[in-house]
Amino acid sequence: GIGALLGAPMAVSARFWINGSNALDAGLDPLDEFGILADLLWHSHAPFGNGSKFLSRLVLLYGPGVFFEPTGTLAVRGAIKLEYIFPKFPMGIGAEIAPALRFIKSVKPILQGGMSLRFYF
Repeated sequence: GIGALLGAPMAVSARFWINGSNALDAGLDPLDEFGILADLLWHSHAPFGNGSKFLSRLVLLYGPGVFFEPTGTLAVRGAIKLEYIFPKFPMGIGAEIAPALRFIKSVKPILQGGMSLRFYF
């Protein structure tokens, strides 16, 4: 799917499914030094059970990643994402948080995350 991440970073993003349980999430932040992020994600469908139609449409995604800016920022990150996939429209809306550790220029913890909107085809 293709979509947008609104937060830190602000990014145009794409998710490429590797297999039934893994995906590569990549993003480009054209507003802030052309930052690039990439996450290798594992999926857990209906992580809170199937007690309702809403809960059965939730997907938990988690995994390691990296963030890079050409000005010299390089960070490793751990992403946790929760996405709701609409049943009759190929779209998902979600939230993510990604604690990261920057280790170029200086060692510094940073927190990334935001809201996402993604269209699937």
